[in-house]
Amino acid sequence: MQEKNNILLIILVSIILFSIKWVNSLIFFPDEEITLRIISEAASDSYFHYVKVLSELSFNNTYSLNKSEYQILVPIGSVIFHSIAYKIIGIYSFIILELVFIFLFVFVFYSIFIKLDLNKRASLFFTVFIFSLPTLIDLVNLDITLLNNFGLIFYNLKFPRPLVTNIYLFYFLYLMVTIYNKELFTKKNIYTIGIFFALVLSSSFFIFLPLSIFLLIFVLKRNKFKVLLEKIKEFKKHLISSFLIFLIISFIFVYLMINSNPDYSTRMGIININTEDKLFLLEYYFNRLIKHNSIILIIVPVLLYFITRKYLFNKNFYIVDIFFLNYICSFINPFIFILISNKVAFLNHTNNLIIINLFLYFFITIVFICKIFLEKINLLKTRVFIGNTLIIILILINFFNANYFNKNLKVESGVRVDKNKIIKKIKHLNRNCSILTFDNSIMTYLILEKFKYLPYINGTFANRDDRILENDLINSLKILNLSSNNFEDYLQSYWDGSRLKNSYMQQLFWQKYQANSFYTYENSKNFKKNEFKIISNTSPSIIHQFVIPIYEKKRLLNKFEKYKINNVNMPDYIIIDKTDKFWSNENITKNKFKIFLENESFKIYSKNLPSTECK
Repeated sequence: MQEKNNILLIILVSIILFSIKWVNSLIFFPDEEITLRIISEAASDSYFHYVKVLSELSFNNTYSLNKSEYQILVPIGSVIFHSIAYKIIGIYSFIILELVFIFLFVFVFYSIFIKLDLNKRASLFFTVFIFSLPTLIDLVNLDITLLNNFGLIFYNLKFPRPLVTNIYLFYFLYLMVTIYNKELFTKKNIYTIGIFFALVLSSSFFIFLPLSIFLLIFVLKRNKFKVLLEKIKEFKKHLISSFLIFLIISFIFVYLMINSNPDYSTRMGIININTEDKLFLLEYYFNRLIKHNSIILIIVPVLLYFITRKYLFNKNFYIVDIFFLNYICSFINPFIFILISNKVAFLNHTNNLIIINLFLYFFITIVFICKIFLEKINLLKTRVFIGNTLIIILILINFFNANYFNKNLKVESGVRVDKNKIIKKIKHLNRNCSILTFDNSIMTYLILEKFKYLPYINGTFANRDDRILENDLINSLKILNLSSNNFEDYLQSYWDGSRLKNSYMQQLFWQKYQANSFYTYENSKNFKKNEFKIISNTSPSIIHQFVIPIYEKKRLLNKFEKYKINNVNMPDYIIIDKTDKFWSNENITKNKFKIFLENESFKIYSKNLPSTECK
């Protein structure tokens, strides 16, 4: 009965936290088209197409007349639940699964705090508190980069990272806590771990390795060698079956990786490394550890661990032990990964994982210490410490932040409202219509709504060759009658206060032209003097700095000058974002296109033909 009440309480809190965002969305955007609402509320539109691809098993769709010979690389573990639900339920699956993942977050941390022998009220407070941390950081609005970054990477409702991917980490810690005093070798645990690691591998490879190391240490620590051999022999069939399940799920992901377009892999930031590269990266991590006082990231946690273990050890200390081991595994992860792998990608994620696990370790340890001291002075059982009022305040803070954000979003721009107006017009068009748009969210909408032809598309949305993406870009510039001077400006990177950035080209080529002290396109040094100075001083973990070498710009400009579009099919519709400083410079030929719809933020052109039917 007690366990049932706990689940009902968790469900209630999850629904409240879930409803905050969607109630505000309905209040401020009451008539928004449902697909656009889901895309807008997701905070990122970079993964919806993967859900569509996996749900339909259409891995070679390029949203053009030609199918690709390659398979698009889908992060299966990140989108598998949404893909299955999307296939069954449709677009509302994104809303339902958001509630499910909030429930999982609350369930996992509530259960861990209960294992620390905290009462229900205290467990609920700490759970809601860490869920609210990004909101609290946002409200405090301190100009501290590390703190602000933590608010973005720890946990929020951005799909699928960290909404889905970080739940894998949190669930694993919960699993280790719950089975610590139980038998590890059971059929349920064996199959759960096999499926779990397959999903993690195909979702977050930077999480897979440290958790694998953790599990190995955990198993060896819990079992003597002789006993372990007996357990392996006893559960041999189930261990083999679980391993086969792991291989099957992993094989699908590996197959997609092997058969993915090499250009697409480059755009996704996958870099082949040799021995020299490994030495460079290892030196970088060692120097970072020594020169930037990062050694305290080891010294302080280790000292805290041994002091706590020596003076405050009790039956629940194993939970602190688990979180400490998890942190250590994530800390050594980049060194081991670089040594054993022949590829790297998104090094910033390994750094983010260290920060997340350090926080979790400190937070659990502090709660553990506070509980012991508060018990000694008989304060923990009183209503003075952590009452229902504090939980309500945290929920109200979440509501206020969402309310404030949405209100300002609507008042300051109105772009979302205007976008909704054009979407409602677009949704009635024939799905065979070719629609040229430069807006990621509109592209995503068109993909989800089964439009077949997008003559210009985000480079991560389809397996098109780089050559084709270049042609798409130049073709679009020609249709809009933009000049070579416009294109030259389009290719430039500008300092945004923290890095060199070019959002326009990055939309198409993502990580192809990333530039830092470890990697540049074709190992080039052919940059402007000020650019090269910045690049040389940029950490290898800053992977979103984007600069195109000078010779590559010249090649693209030369291609633009020679490119002819006389025989190229014009799109049926063109959507222009009037708030975009580049694309709003268009000068579309009026005898070829006419205004189909226009509002303050957008303008839609259609072919100037008697028939509006798309062939």
